[in-house]
Amino acid sequence: MHPTLSDFQVRFPDKRYSFILNIPCFNFLTDPQIISHMLFNTFNGNPALDDGLAELLMRRFKNCPVFPLDDASNRTCVGKMVRYILDIYGFSPVSVGKIKGSKCEFKRSAVYQ
Repeated sequence: MHPTLSDFQVRFPDKRYSFILNIPCFNFLTDPQIISHMLFNTFNGNPALDDGLAELLMRRFKNCPVFPLDDASNRTCVGKMVRYILDIYGFSPVSVGKIKGSKCEFKRSAVYQ
């Protein structure tokens, strides 16, 4: 099963997570290369989002007019998206880890098992 925005919206019905405006960010996170990167991090016991992914997200979406990642609630929504995506692959969050070397607004990410 491939992650879909509609399934995500069913799982997280909060209004902040269900609007159509987060499609570009969701599509970015569900790109097979990004999923592979998050799975690689997970298999190695690291937070799903590492400094490279966090900084890439911020470069792409920090000033996005409809879903700016300089807003903390939108970064929380990204975390929910990652949780949903990794759940499809059988992983659950077990702790929260610091994103080593992160120089952007993302400072922590869940570690999955």
